[in-house]
Amino acid sequence: MKSARGLATLVISGRLGGMSIHSVARLFVHCVWTTQHRVPTIEPEHDARLHQLISDAAAAIECELIAVGNASDHVHVVVRVSAKVSIAALAQRLKGRTSYFGGWRWQRGYFAECIAPSDLAEKVAYVRAQRRHHPNSAEGGLLIASDRPLPPAKP
Repeated sequence: MKSARGLATLVISGRLGGMSIHSVARLFVHCVWTTQHRVPTIEPEHDARLHQLISDAAAAIECELIAVGNASDHVHVVVRVSAKVSIAALAQRLKGRTSYFGGWRWQRGYFAECIAPSDLAEKVAYVRAQRRHHPNSAEGGLLIASDRPLPPAKP
């Protein structure tokens, strides 16, 4: 279903114990993971195959791939996540399918953050430009959860 702003909105309807259930989920997630030992194994000529595997994996769990981008040693995705899928399950499926069918080896863990619909276009542009952002990504540095300072607590 498309909302007034054209953003994907998932509506789940059904019955539970005689009660009607109606849930709306509009969850956008930015997820990042790295190659094992940050070895630069993702060659530009393999980008299309990697992106298709990620798209197929997302669709298999009722999620929608909005954007994907990668450098030689890490992958970024923006996904509309189904209300039925945890972030951990999403990361496991995306990494697992690309490892099994594509042969890439990934480091343990991932980084994930929610994206506000108002920030979606900016994040999508950033993700799609990964090769430009990280031309020598193995030498650079990707901030992952353990490297990133915690945001200040809100009162």
